[in-house]
Amino acid sequence: FEKIDIESQLTGYSNAGCIVYCELDNTVKHNINALETLVNYAMDKDIPYFAINVPNDTCLECGYCDEFNDNCPECGSSHIQQLRRVTGYLTGNYTTAFNLGKQQETRMRTKHGLIKEE
Repeated sequence: FEKIDIESQLTGYSNAGCIVYCELDNTVKHNINALETLVNYAMDKDIPYFAINVPNDTCLECGYCDEFNDNCPECGSSHIQQLRRVTGYLTGNYTTAFNLGKQQETRMRTKHGLIKEE
């Protein structure tokens, strides 16, 4: 929420539009209520455009879906799809679709976790 609090104070200064991105870890797929709370909080703070980025990797051999690096932790395959969004562009393989700078930006992003439901 701190990121939204800070950025909500700046959105009115742009005359060319603005968007607030929130980079989340992929545990959000198990906590829809927390995700809804986050979106509602951004709306309450009058964020004009709000987007959530969640890394999602899928093994194209066995179908395992989670966030992982070069090989599937289930079957060991390197035939994976790594879904990422950078600068508004969504790609199935950021390591080939983006230049080195954008690849580095993707790896360096701070991912925010959400509190797990009880």
